[in-house]
Amino acid sequence: MNQDMNLKMNLQLFADSGDSSSDFLKNNKVTTALYRKLLAHAVGETGTISKITKMAFGDQGETDEQNNPAPPTETGDLNHVVLTKTLDSITFPSDNAVTFQATVNAGEVTSGINEIALIDEAGETAAKIRLLTSKGVDAETSLVFKWTLEF
Repeated sequence: MNQDMNLKMNLQLFADSGDSSSDFLKNNKVTTALYRKLLAHAVGETGTISKITKMAFGDQGETDEQNNPAPPTETGDLNHVVLTKTLDSITFPSDNAVTFQATVNAGEVTSGINEIALIDEAGETAAKIRLLTSKGVDAETSLVFKWTLEF
């Protein structure tokens, strides 16, 4: 494989496609209770909230009693963080959406990524998602993760 090959993961909190993977992502994401509280206070009181600056990647996402992928908890960090990356970019694809992008470079992670979190500048976990399947990064392949929030 070519070392410059990038695989792209589009992770949308509010998926608009009707396919099963979009339904899975829609149902297996959560904005943390802490961040929902911070959003409420920002809108109604403080007028500010810490911006999202990083994306964290983990390899021990939630599972149900049959060991199938399950939605993440609404509190706390990822179960097992294997890498935290500063965002590559933040874009605004529409008036009510923001997209965060981070790249996991070839060789940075040796385990399969199956949980991802958005981290704010205060180090708090803002949102988490559990992937349907683990995404592998090897010595030749990088992964580009895009996460779009719509309001």
